[in-house]
Amino acid sequence: MDRIISWNKKDETTQIPKPPVNIENINGMEMFIHQWWEIAILRIKQMKISGDSAQLFFRQPESRIQSEHPWPAPWISKETGNSAFYLSNAIEFLDEPGEWYADQQNKKIYYWPRDGEDLNVATVTAPLLENLVTIEGTIDDPITNIHFKNISFQHTAWYRPSLQGHVPHQTGMPMTDAYKLRPAGTKNKTSLENQAWITRPEAAVKASFANNIFFEECRFKNLASTGLDYHKGVKNATIKGNLFKGVGGTAILAGVFADEATEIHLPYNPKDERVVTDSITITNNFITDATNEDWGSVGIGLGYTRNATIAHNELKT
Repeated sequence: MDRIISWNKKDETTQIPKPPVNIENINGMEMFIHQWWEIAILRIKQMKISGDSAQLFFRQPESRIQSEHPWPAPWISKETGNSAFYLSNAIEFLDEPGEWYADQQNKKIYYWPRDGEDLNVATVTAPLLENLVTIEGTIDDPITNIHFKNISFQHTAWYRPSLQGHVPHQTGMPMTDAYKLRPAGTKNKTSLENQAWITRPEAAVKASFANNIFFEECRFKNLASTGLDYHKGVKNATIKGNLFKGVGGTAILAGVFADEATEIHLPYNPKDERVVTDSITITNNFITDATNEDWGSVGIGLGYTRNATIAHNELKT
């Protein structure tokens, strides 16, 4: 991967080596950048070529959040090299079979067939839904006793990067706002220098306020964001013996990391403890090729939970 040359937080721009091809239409083009423990996906608004370098401008709201939040930020280092990046979604980037380009303006998809592929008889799957199944009760009336066994959940989309960019804080949790404290320090932590608020990635299957929910021997495949999410108020629930393969984000997610209205560094202290996910069991699952779109996500991620059992799961790249 190429490396950025510099990042200008004041102008909210970055300097990169000039792309190897001339790009006529940047509409829909994105920058994927690796920074510390996360990545960011930024929609490109403008590109100015000057000699052997290019200056990139980005769309809002991700442009401001990317440049205002201090951690994780683009890596600048003479010793180890600057942040790695790549650009995507320009038709000029197609240079080998199997690649495709989405022309959003004209609503067309261009695809370079592999040897032996005949698009007249090919099966083409274009995911539309981000969420396939939602199990959602209320805090006073939770859903109870649902058992999924030997069911396949496949082919979901992930729209956030293309609609508003994706600048995550940790574990693939997108930031809705963030900034640097000047001067540093809060009432709870004198050394803290940043503030951030997060939302939750979309999931193919998600449950909240549900008791005795089982997923057993199911298959979660070709999913663009989170696979299975036990979010708020899930009690006595099990995820056992399932396959998670080809997941763009986190395979299994459970528990609240922070409420959207609460700053991420504050302790999670809900007024009603019934929202806490409690007594969940995650065992004997096989997770492979997860986090392949959002590299900062994880195989299994738990926020604030109680009495969780995670045992005998196999995670492979």
